Amino acid sequence: MTRRGIDGHLSTLAAPAPLLPADGAAWEHPACQQAVRRGRPVEVADIAADPAFDGRRDALLASGLRACWSNPIRATSGQVLGTLSFHCHQAGPPSPRHRRLAELCLHLCALALEREQARSRMHRLAFYDVLTGLPNRVMFTALSEQPLLQAEQQGAPMALLYLTLDRFKRINESQGHAAGDGLLRDLARRLHDIAGAEAVVARQVADEFTVLVPHCAQHQVATLCEELLAMIAAPTVVGSMTLHASASIGVAMYPDDGRALDTLLRHADLAMRRAKDEGGGRFRFFSADMNRLAQERLLLEATLRDSLRHGGLRLHYQPQVQGDGSGLYGVEALLRWRHPHLGDIPPARFVPLAEECGLMTELSRWVLEEACRQQADWRRRGLEVPRIAVNLSASTFELPALVEQVRRLLERHQLAPGALVLEITESVMLSEQPQVPTNLHALHALGVQLSLDDFGTGYSSLSHLHRLPISEMKLDRSFISEIGHDPTASALILSVLRIGESLGKHVVAEGVETEAQRRFLIDNGSPVLQGYLFSPALSADDFEQWLGRQAFAATAAQVRGSPRTGFPGEAFRG
Repeated sequence: MTRRGIDGHLSTLAAPAPLLPADGAAWEHPACQQAVRRGRPVEVADIAADPAFDGRRDALLASGLRACWSNPIRATSGQVLGTLSFHCHQAGPPSPRHRRLAELCLHLCALALEREQARSRMHRLAFYDVLTGLPNRVMFTALSEQPLLQAEQQGAPMALLYLTLDRFKRINESQGHAAGDGLLRDLARRLHDIAGAEAVVARQVADEFTVLVPHCAQHQVATLCEELLAMIAAPTVVGSMTLHASASIGVAMYPDDGRALDTLLRHADLAMRRAKDEGGGRFRFFSADMNRLAQERLLLEATLRDSLRHGGLRLHYQPQVQGDGSGLYGVEALLRWRHPHLGDIPPARFVPLAEECGLMTELSRWVLEEACRQQADWRRRGLEVPRIAVNLSASTFELPALVEQVRRLLERHQLAPGALVLEITESVMLSEQPQVPTNLHALHALGVQLSLDDFGTGYSSLSHLHRLPISEMKLDRSFISEIGHDPTASALILSVLRIGESLGKHVVAEGVETEAQRRFLIDNGSPVLQGYLFSPALSADDFEQWLGRQAFAATAAQVRGSPRTGFPGEAFRG
């Protein structure tokens, strides 16, 4: 604000008018209000006579002010950032000189205010989450310093909660990212409401949130977690959709689980992952056992990376035999890892680890390469192995380069596409990723056969079997083990065999371990059998020896004139 003295010079009375308030309220000064509302300069030549100043006239006149001019300060976008006002001791309009001065000042004010606005925007982008408005990871660290200091000084307990939504990716895929974003915004608001005013709530990344709750004992945080889980489990309306979500929460307590924020965060994260591994929809407190397991996992991950890149992994091969005894149907390649110090590490332990640490693509590429190399080697040496089946992870079928990778492998090793079978799980068959069915159809067109693994244990449907180019179904071992014990399992096996027959698809029965199981399957027309009754998974050298013994046994049986025994069970036991 400026004024014009008796000599006509201008002198400063106050700083420029403040920015327009966030709620859109106008300035109290009448001229400023009109300048903002109209978007153009307002000149009041005589305050004493202008009715707009009825509420403030006396105060202005008592200060000796008789006229005022107010000019809106505009950004380059046209937005009004503020006003520049002049007050005069003499009534009358501004002179041409003062108008030119006002125009110059308006330009400088606009530059200053736009720079301040940009600085404020950059500060918010740097320290606050754009979607939810919550503090981000950096700001959470800063805001947590004072509560941690107070907890140390007062010897008070404090809880750090690490929260993540269960299966959030599925919500994004099935309902769309707009629905997912709406769920996150709603969750951020409700976290504040339940955690209380003293709590520090932040969004760490994606669907992960942290809540620091001062003066909170263990029994109190348990109640808080139950409230949060119940709140998240309640149906949430986002736009025109109703979403049903659940969450996993990990809790670390100050000072028992750590005094530094980084330690508390790491321990709460470990507890959250334990809750998630147990099925989600629950909370878990940190324990020392979790830290030990995490250290072992890091060691195992580093060791797996080293073994993958330096030849520490192997493929073993389990035979699949024709149910009518006519010979070898193929082999299934199974991944094995024997560490020089840790010994044999089961796939159920290291394959999920490879998924979590981003090694699955590299691991799948190695398995495909090694299987094709071995198949080509056998064929060059005259060993007839009709097909080799390879298990690939669900994520591998989402890769756009998968089909080209398989085509090049086959060409390089001079293998016909029919020599390779790729096993898929039901999660692959039901995937909503558009790349998955595209890859499946392209692989089929290439000539590579697709086998549906563990059929009957998930959510398989005949509609998917009809739509997708599946060549065979693998009957899960859990059904085979119940033969002779559970009539329902036997009935299901017969149903699957009839389905395969009617759809023109082979059925491979896995997990055949007894002669009674073998006889039941053969008597009911099971085309292909696989299991320990014939052979466990063998190294390449051991499989070659096994194959040689079966050829000898088959020849001997034919010499003796044995009726349709072909590869007898005793011979298959190796």
